[in-house]
Amino acid sequence: MSSTTGFRGLYGKEFNVYVQNSAKMYWNNRYKFSCLETGKPTDMLLYLANCAGEYELPDGTLIYAPRKSFVYAPKDIRYRFRCTEAEDDVYSNIIINFVLSDTSGREFRIYDSIKVMTDLPVGKLEKLFLDTAAISGQNLRFPCGLNACIYSVLSEFCAHFHKKKILSKKYQVISKGILYLEENEELDMSVREIAKMCNVSEIYFRKLFKEYSGVTPVSFKLSRKMERAKQYLTFEGKTVRETAEALGFSEPAYFCRVFKEKTGMTPGEAMEGS
Repeated sequence: MSSTTGFRGLYGKEFNVYVQNSAKMYWNNRYKFSCLETGKPTDMLLYLANCAGEYELPDGTLIYAPRKSFVYAPKDIRYRFRCTEAEDDVYSNIIINFVLSDTSGREFRIYDSIKVMTDLPVGKLEKLFLDTAAISGQNLRFPCGLNACIYSVLSEFCAHFHKKKILSKKYQVISKGILYLEENEELDMSVREIAKMCNVSEIYFRKLFKEYSGVTPVSFKLSRKMERAKQYLTFEGKTVRETAEALGFSEPAYFCRVFKEKTGMTPGEAMEGS
């Protein structure tokens, strides 16, 4: 059985996606669909633009999806679907069928059951869904453009759930510090300065940030710097010394030790890989 990540877990994961198809659908209130016998052949994202729907699982559980909601269904799930509240003369929904795999080629799911989402940015996502369906419907197949669209869709979902976690009651007090560590390019503030920015003690910031991320603020900063270092060495042609100086390391030897620890390769191996 493939593993699951949730959209929060997908936020920091490297993955591949294959889009089977995407389309605008024109379902009416008589439309029904069942995959109880065979299971769904792919993962699915569904935007219920001008209709609602009801899912029935094999155990009899009913899941209602209202208008303007988004539905995720994993590959192999079994269910029966019934369309409700459909409007005439407009498209009812947009569907995207796809498969996810990690960098080793192993397939995985986002969730292990149907998930209905109602608090997402509808306007932006509706446009992304429409773009995906439009490219999928072209006579000349354009896999690069189709994959770019689904990555944009998934990125929007991931960013929404990630921000929701940051702004949750538990982590809201250090949300400014989290955003600084995740998004700032310079990363030149000390942990003490970041804690002060959040109006909490350094000890409390360190404790709560580790609960949030699983690592200490210092380790998180170093990991982010090493990701930038890989970009400098692999794609921008910087030397080891130039990279170390750009990232605030006074000694190239220390930079090399940290780079090896965080990436599993030496700077020289990263440069050879370019």
